[in-house]
Amino acid sequence: MRSFVLALSIALSATLGTASALAGGGAGQKNDPCLLVTPDEIGQALQDKVGPGQNSGVGDCKYRGASGYGSQVSIQVDENPGRREFFASQAARGNVQHVDIADGAFVFDSPAGFTAVTVLKGETMFSLTLSKPNLKQRADAAVALARQAAKRLGTDQAAHREPGLEALVGEWYTDAGDPNRGTREVRRWIIEKDGDWTMTMAPEHTGMIAAQDGQWVVDSPQEHFSGNYRPDGKDGLITQGDVAAEWKRVPDGAHPEGVDSVFLGIWSQIPLSGMQHGPIDPAMVGLWRAESDSDGAHTIMVWRIPPDGYAILTLIVTVKGDLEADAGALEVSPDHGEDFKASYQFQGRDAFTTSDDSGSFRWQRKGTGLW
Repeated sequence: MRSFVLALSIALSATLGTASALAGGGAGQKNDPCLLVTPDEIGQALQDKVGPGQNSGVGDCKYRGASGYGSQVSIQVDENPGRREFFASQAARGNVQHVDIADGAFVFDSPAGFTAVTVLKGETMFSLTLSKPNLKQRADAAVALARQAAKRLGTDQAAHREPGLEALVGEWYTDAGDPNRGTREVRRWIIEKDGDWTMTMAPEHTGMIAAQDGQWVVDSPQEHFSGNYRPDGKDGLITQGDVAAEWKRVPDGAHPEGVDSVFLGIWSQIPLSGMQHGPIDPAMVGLWRAESDSDGAHTIMVWRIPPDGYAILTLIVTVKGDLEADAGALEVSPDHGEDFKASYQFQGRDAFTTSDDSGSFRWQRKGTGLW
């Protein structure tokens, strides 16, 4: 097996060259549910003051009146295949009233205080729900809004457009590990207002270690790596082979310098049942730190080697660059490596996916998910 530093450098170049570090979900929807009706139109229907709609990123938009949760409108657009047949099955129910909108529509007026209008236009279906228990002529108001929405559906006026760079600015996180292999890899992407970015990737490599007489080996169901070692004074260690580095011991109770705790906060728990470690030289036991620079990437390595033999090697790799973003299209230029193109799609204000042909990642804004 190649040196981890060399292998990581090669993998990093491939990642940046193919955009797999940014890969994400499929194409965005054609219609933006928040553009089918305006806040003023909804305000007139609710007889209330209404602000901008909140797009969840999964095909629906919610508007809330100033008077509280009892005054709201939601719109859900469904562009999945087979909507015409599905609409027909729902319209055949006996508790709905049919109205003449687009290619068909029906109304369900609930005694619970809301009215739902479902409309078919072409192969797209949408539902508009108006909730306000004490509103007079609530059903008429909901139908009028649905007519406005149907006129805009499928037009440029309602076309979905991803926001630009300003929406991407912030600190974002994803886990790029492989759940099928039980691996974990936290990634952090900090994007500045001018398009400059810094990405930190922290893949973990785990296994049971044996170390004796200058030889070490790590085994797990996923990986095998090995090499030589020798102590370098009381608090130093030099390893060669698959992990080649000059290590410094991290004092007991201290945190590895230059490493954000988010990358080390949760040690991986890959099932290692039935695996036993061999003898471990006490000189290798401890928390170790090393660092290197290669191919434009700064790498800090942290190796946790406890007496029980369950070793965790984390490589914290930082790269920088700049990007341009426009209506769902990304042009990414790392400081070192080839430029590439990818696409992005927001799922509400605090999450987005990035995509190309190689895979998918979902990014979550700091403070809104696990990080």
